[in-house]
Amino acid sequence: YKVNKDVTIRQILPTEDQEVVNMIVSARMKQTRDWAEIYPVVLNSPGSYVYGAATSTVIYYLTQSIFLSVTTSVLVVFVLASVVIGYFHNEYLNSEECCDLKNIYQYYKSPNRMIWVAVYEAEIAGCVAVKLQADKTATVTRLTVKPQYRGKGVAKVLMQQLETVCKERD
Repeated sequence: YKVNKDVTIRQILPTEDQEVVNMIVSARMKQTRDWAEIYPVVLNSPGSYVYGAATSTVIYYLTQSIFLSVTTSVLVVFVLASVVIGYFHNEYLNSEECCDLKNIYQYYKSPNRMIWVAVYEAEIAGCVAVKLQADKTATVTRLTVKPQYRGKGVAKVLMQQLETVCKERD
């Protein structure tokens, strides 16, 4: 299915499954690691104040340096925040929502599940996955476009492909 000279929509190849999984996980990590949303929540939690104060006190006691005690406590709190974010990311990857990522090609090989990739300038730019229901409805399970290809109509073309296939199955 060729949209224009730059974007081609096709089914995923077995050799592309890891690249597509990396793209999906990378997009999820970007959402999870959004400093503007995640770090303030973790940094403003009571636990971070306790760890920060304890670290600051111990370092000041050992070095008698306010600069070292403050910078070390800030570093400890940011490391703590990163650990919390990493924990939630691992929980996400092990959740039922991500069962398709273990072997994406095989998972979407069944008759009621499909995945397509958008190829833009000879590189995978995005993907869309769907689960077809018995009552002739469909659920979009994945829609991801790499950041450098956003705003170029890739998601629109992927959704048009999805609509076309769903209409053909009626």
